[in-house]
Amino acid sequence: MPRWGQMESHSSESEPAKRGPAGPKDEQLTNRIHVLLAEYQAAYMNRDHWNSIRWIQGSVLMAASLTLLGISFLDPVVRNPAHVVFIAHFSIFVFVIWIALAAHNQRWIDASYCRLHEIEEELRKLDFNVRLHTSMKKMGNGTGSVLTILLAMLC
Repeated sequence: MPRWGQMESHSSESEPAKRGPAGPKDEQLTNRIHVLLAEYQAAYMNRDHWNSIRWIQGSVLMAASLTLLGISFLDPVVRNPAHVVFIAHFSIFVFVIWIALAAHNQRWIDASYCRLHEIEEELRKLDFNVRLHTSMKKMGNGTGSVLTILLAMLC
């Protein structure tokens, strides 16, 4: 049974005894596996970081955009059409800033996922059964369906 943070190999437990004492190749392989696992963890944490940043920015900017939109309907503002137009445009501008920031952050998230897939492939070649992100990739990310639902709601 592997300890927490370790991955289970398909090889049997008696296999190291058959091979004899660990040589330089075994030590290099062990070091390579440790480096891959450390990089896997770093890529996963990087993905989490950028995804969290994206949603924090989104929460703040969406709240600001909706607040501005609400302010444009207040009685003192409605009396001056120029203020309504300015606030409405500024509200849309804040929303566009969020979309731009989300697209910028998505590049880092995608780069992390790409590296996670590469590491999983390398670990599978070393006879480790790692497939979480590869399975998720096969399922798709669902962005298309979310955008379709949003467009349907707007029309």
